[in-house]
Amino acid sequence: MAERDVHLRDYLAVIRKHDFIVIICFLLVFGAALIVSVYMPREYEATATIEVQTSAKPSGLPSLMQSVMSSGVDQVSMATICRRFTSRPILAETVRNLKRTIPEMVGQSPEALAPKIRTDPIPDTRMVEVTVRMRRDEGGAERAVRVANELISVMQAHRSVKSDAKMDKRQDFIDNKMSDVMRQMDSSDQAIRQFLESGGGGPLVWPVQSRDIMERLSSLKIYREQSRRRIAAEQKKLDDLRTRLEEEPQWVESSKTFIRDPLLNKYRTDLVDLEQKLAEVRANSGENNPRVKALEAQSKRLRADMKSIAQEANSPNSKTESRNPTYQALLDQKIEAELNLIAYQAQLEIADRTFDELNGEVEQILLEMSEKQFQLTKMNREAGYKVVIYRSLLEKALEAEIWASENSDDNPGGVKGGIEIVDTAQPGGAPVSPRVKFIGVIAGLVGLVVGLAIAFLTEYFEDTYQSPDEAGEALNIPVLGIIPTMKTQQAGALPMLESSTSAEAESFRILVTNIEFSSPEKPYEALLVTSSAAAEGKSFAAANLAVAMAQARAGMGSGPEAQVILLDCDMRKAVQHELFGVDNHTGLSNLLVGNADIGAAMQDTSIPNLKLITCGPTPPNPVELLKSRRLGQILAELRGACGMLICDSPPVLPVADALILASKLDGVLFLADLGHTPGEVIQQAKEQLSKLDVPLLGLVCNRVGTAKHNSYYRHRSPLGKTTA
Repeated sequence: MAERDVHLRDYLAVIRKHDFIVIICFLLVFGAALIVSVYMPREYEATATIEVQTSAKPSGLPSLMQSVMSSGVDQVSMATICRRFTSRPILAETVRNLKRTIPEMVGQSPEALAPKIRTDPIPDTRMVEVTVRMRRDEGGAERAVRVANELISVMQAHRSVKSDAKMDKRQDFIDNKMSDVMRQMDSSDQAIRQFLESGGGGPLVWPVQSRDIMERLSSLKIYREQSRRRIAAEQKKLDDLRTRLEEEPQWVESSKTFIRDPLLNKYRTDLVDLEQKLAEVRANSGENNPRVKALEAQSKRLRADMKSIAQEANSPNSKTESRNPTYQALLDQKIEAELNLIAYQAQLEIADRTFDELNGEVEQILLEMSEKQFQLTKMNREAGYKVVIYRSLLEKALEAEIWASENSDDNPGGVKGGIEIVDTAQPGGAPVSPRVKFIGVIAGLVGLVVGLAIAFLTEYFEDTYQSPDEAGEALNIPVLGIIPTMKTQQAGALPMLESSTSAEAESFRILVTNIEFSSPEKPYEALLVTSSAAAEGKSFAAANLAVAMAQARAGMGSGPEAQVILLDCDMRKAVQHELFGVDNHTGLSNLLVGNADIGAAMQDTSIPNLKLITCGPTPPNPVELLKSRRLGQILAELRGACGMLICDSPPVLPVADALILASKLDGVLFLADLGHTPGEVIQQAKEQLSKLDVPLLGLVCNRVGTAKHNSYYRHRSPLGKTTA
């Protein structure tokens, strides 16, 4: 089953249905609020505005010293200042001062005055609003003005005394601290001077020494690398020459004997000593030293002499055979390579020894320089800190003098104790509490919301169907008629007779039309009107339906097809004789037991073409009578005597009478009081009727409220047509 859409008119219908609850809640809350506001005491307020002054902030002190030595809002936050207005010392002195001019303040205590004071910092400013509230019996607006102004004066005096004491203490602290810092500065300067005098030249000489040694180390490192490369090259060259000499013949013919000169060995030793001395001088003095030039020339001459001696030593004793020229050239090159290798090795040895010595000197100098530099840096840093502190103390001393001049009692700007009065408190006219209009508006809204909430909660927890459409969709049967709520239902009058032009009478005419359209090809001749439970108005609806059908057949003449018979089958609680004002001596119960015929039981009514058969005397066993064959015979005879037979039966659920009767008729009109009968009960009765092999024509909604009736006054007929 599709879920029904909820529209705004549904909410309005709920409100109109429970409008009494909404109105009562609104009036109760609104009236109670107005009564309370009328009897509430009238309160008046006086507000003064002050500005909290600030002093210049110190620029060179750490945050901790700033918080200790600064003043104004840097030292005491705005929240703290506001809280001090309600502190006991301030309130006690305020009450004490006011007692001199206001006798009524004699019995006033500081604790009783505190709740009447409110302080509000103005955002993004240094201003504070001080508000005092007084009831009319406490002096009203005039008393509030005097209390507010006196409170600010006392606050100024307290802060002024405190500021003066704090200023004196601060000034003493600054003076003592400046003297102490000056002594420390002198001591630091003297210590630095003594350190520089005993430190071997100081920081200006240490970098020069280290730089000179590092340059010598760098040059020596390059010289060592060059010597290694030269040795490697000469060694490779010497190995190559030796290989070639082994392959080349020395003489053209047989080998000869040679002599060797002992002088060559002496020259070789001298050359080694000379090359070592030359490498040492180069490492210590550089290439441009004149001694280096002299040693290089001496080495050159010694090399030439060694070469000449080597050639003579390798010459044969006998001149009979000549030497191989190629061999001689290779031999000369080999001798020169050996000499160069000896010289390069001597140079490398001297360079390595000198390099190790310089490295030791560098490590010693760097160690001493690092320690001395660290000590000097530490002493300079401590001296710098003392200079910064001394400069900050000087600035603070100047700020203290400026602050003292600004906050003196004879200051023409009106600042005292760091507080300037921007606006003094002035008496107001109207009371600030209670705010009757505001209370009335809020109370009205609250009452309306409470009323609506109760109305919707009542509607939510109701277990009845909220509209005919909802009932039709839930029961899956068409809605044939909507009968509005009417006072005449309870009084026993028939609206079809009392007021034929009323909405109630029109609703029954619509019901007749819908019944006729529900089966146009084969019109129904015998209908049962029943409901799920008692007191739903089915008998009232059956009577009015019978009247409406009789009136609709008024133009059909006086034949049987124009006649309408209303049969009261409710032998437990019959009411049709009361509705039509006839006797109940003879009726259906007499027909069923056989002690009367239809002619005797049928009674005329004031409506043309409408006959009535009442229930008759109440039998002890209605179900047994309804199950008898006699009922079928009676119904068949009545069908032949009229065009429409309408049977009023008991409810479906309490007894079985309605189910027995429905099985013997053409169709059933199922009536439901949506506003009072639970939906579960209606659903259960519908299921009982659906089990019978009898058409369930549709649902007749009885006692539909005015809002619901207006909302659904135009409803769909079984054929899809809209009727009114």
